[in-house]
Amino acid sequence: MRQVPQQVAKTVQPGGPGPFPASAWPCLLLAAIGALGFLAATGATALPDAPLLLGAVLASLATGWLAHTAWSTRQASRAAMPTHACNPHQALHDHAPDGILVFAADGRVLSANPAAARLLARPAEALVGLPLSLLLAGFEPTEAAGGMDCAVALSRPGHALAADGRAIPVCISVACWCDPAGQPTYAAIVRDATEQAIAQAELADAAQATLRQAEMFAGVTAVMAQGLVAWDHEGRLMLANPTYQTLLDLPDALVRPGTHYTDIVSHMAARGELGDGDILAISEARFAAAAGGRRSVIRRDNGRCLDIEHRPLEYNGFVTTVTDTTQERELQRALSASEERFRLLAENSGDVVMLSTLDGVRQYVSPASRRVLGWPPEQLMGRTALDLIHPEDREAARAGLARLAQAGSEVLISYRFRLPDRSWLWLDVQSRRFDHPSLSGPSYISVVRDASERRRIEEALNAANAELAEAAQTDTLTGLPNRRHFAAALEREWGRAAREQLPLSVAMIDIDHFKRFNDQYGHAAGDDCLRRVAQAALESARRVTDTVARWGGEEFILLMPNTDEAGSLVVAEGLRRAVQALGIAHEGNPGFGEVTCSIGLATIWPDREGQPQSQRAWLAEADEALYAAKHAGRNRVVQRSSGAVSEAYATPA
Repeated sequence: MRQVPQQVAKTVQPGGPGPFPASAWPCLLLAAIGALGFLAATGATALPDAPLLLGAVLASLATGWLAHTAWSTRQASRAAMPTHACNPHQALHDHAPDGILVFAADGRVLSANPAAARLLARPAEALVGLPLSLLLAGFEPTEAAGGMDCAVALSRPGHALAADGRAIPVCISVACWCDPAGQPTYAAIVRDATEQAIAQAELADAAQATLRQAEMFAGVTAVMAQGLVAWDHEGRLMLANPTYQTLLDLPDALVRPGTHYTDIVSHMAARGELGDGDILAISEARFAAAAGGRRSVIRRDNGRCLDIEHRPLEYNGFVTTVTDTTQERELQRALSASEERFRLLAENSGDVVMLSTLDGVRQYVSPASRRVLGWPPEQLMGRTALDLIHPEDREAARAGLARLAQAGSEVLISYRFRLPDRSWLWLDVQSRRFDHPSLSGPSYISVVRDASERRRIEEALNAANAELAEAAQTDTLTGLPNRRHFAAALEREWGRAAREQLPLSVAMIDIDHFKRFNDQYGHAAGDDCLRRVAQAALESARRVTDTVARWGGEEFILLMPNTDEAGSLVVAEGLRRAVQALGIAHEGNPGFGEVTCSIGLATIWPDREGQPQSQRAWLAEADEALYAAKHAGRNRVVQRSSGAVSEAYATPA
C-alpha cells in the first residue's frame, strides 16, 4: 500500500465536528446540496418518503466521503509540489456546471464561479459586492443567515436576473459553513431550470387540453341521438350516456359504473325482449357475442327497433352503440312497397318505361316494349337511345339529351323509331332527370308512347286549319285573295320596299255602273261578271310578287312591288283593256255598251322624304285617283303623283 506522507497524514486527522475531519465537510456539504437539488429538480414539492430521503442522504454522504478521500489523497501526493500547483477547491468552484455564488451574512456576493457569470450575463468580478437580492428573485439571503450550523439551509425555485433583463427559471440550493474563526459563510448553488419550466408548462397545457377534450366528449355524448357505453375487459360498465339508458329503458341502478354487462342483459331478458330461454344462458351468450364484436337487433315492446353494435378495444374492453333504426326501417319498407307498385305499373302500362344514364345507355326497359315497340326489353337494354332513331330526328334527340344534363330538367321530344320490320313508328318520349343514391350515377326516366295516332290526327287537323286559313283569306265568289290577305301582303312588301329603297305601286279598280248591270241582268249574271273581271285582273298581274285581291263589291285592288309610276301605268292600262276585251254586254254603261272599268294609281317610295308616311294615306291617294277617273268619264286610268291627279290613258268607245 502507498505510504501517505507525514505532513499529509496530519491533514486527515479528525478535526471537524462528528466522525469526519474538518476538511471533509465541504465535500459532504456539496454532496448533500446535490441530493437536495436532485429532489427539487424531480418536482418534489413536499417531504419525500423516508426511504427515498434516507437513500439520497446516504448516497450523498458516501459520494462526499469518496470525493474527500480522493481529494485528500491527491492533496497528500501534491504536498511536495510547488505553491502554484492546482487547488482542488478552486477547480471544483471553477468547473462546476451549476452557478455558485458565495455570499456573506449581509447578502453581498464574495465570489462567483464562471457558470454563475454565464447564467447572469455578467463578468464574475462584476458580481462581487452586489447584493444577492439583485441577482436572484424569490430568495432572501436573510433566510439562510438565521442560525444555520453548517448544514443545508433551503432549496427552492426562483429566477436568476440576467444583465440583459431576462428572468431565467432556476433551482436555488443554499448551504452554509463556518470558517476556522467560526464565521459563517454561505453558498448559493443555482441550476438553470429553463427546460424543466418549459416541460412543466407543456405538461400543464396538455393537462388543460385533456380536460377540455374530456368536457367536450362528455357534452357530445350527452346530446347524441345514439346510445354509447364503454365496458372494461371484465365486462363492467365504465361510462354510459343518457341516450343509452333512455333507448333501453334501464333503471338508474343498472347504468352505474361497475354494473356487469350480464346484469343489463338479464334485466332485458326478464322483460321478454330477448326471446325465450334460460335468462342466465341468454346473458352469457350475449356477453360472449358482445365481447367478440357481433351485432344484434332488438325489437322492443313499444315497437322501436334498436340496432346494437359492439366494437372491441385494444385493452380488451369494448364499446357498445345503440341506434334507433325504427324510422329507417319503416322508410325501407315504404320504399320496397313503392318499388313493387312501380314495377307493377311499369309492367302493365300501355307506355314503355325506360331508365337510362345521361349518355343515353338504357339500364332498364319495361316489358311493354314488346307490345309497343316490337322489341323485347333485353334487346334494348345496353344500347343507346340514338341507335334506332330516324337519321333526320337524331339531332333533335341529341339536343334533348344535352338538356337533361341539368338537374331537375324535363324534356319532351318526338321522333321516328325503327321497328324490327324496319318500318318507322312515331313516338312521344317524356324524359326527366332522376338522381338516386342506389344508381351508379345521374340518370333519367323516360315514358315512351306510340304517337302514330296522334300524328295522324294532328296532320288532319293541320290540313283542316290550312284550309280554314286559306278560306279566311280567299274571296269565295271570285277565288281571289280577300282584303285580309291583301293587308298581310301589303305589310310584307311595304317593309321590304323600305329596307331596300324600292318603289311600291297600287291600283284601285272599279267596274263601271255595276249596280245598273245587276239591276238589268240579275245577280247571277252579276256574279259571273265579277268572276270574269277577276280572272282578267289575274292574267294582267303576271309577276309572282303581284297581288290581286277583291277589295269589296265591284272593286278590286292590285299591289305591284318594285314598280314605279311608268311601270304601273303600263300594267294598269293592260288590265283596263283586258276587261273591255271581255265583251260583256252592258247597256247601262253609256257610251260603251259593254263592261268597262276605271282605275286609280298611286306610287310611293316608303320612308323617302316627301312621300306619305302611312299606308292609309297612300291608299287614299289611289282612291282619289279612282274617283277622278270616274268623274272624267270612266273606262280610263288616272295616276296620282306627288299630290296631283293626272289622266294617263283614256280610251272611250
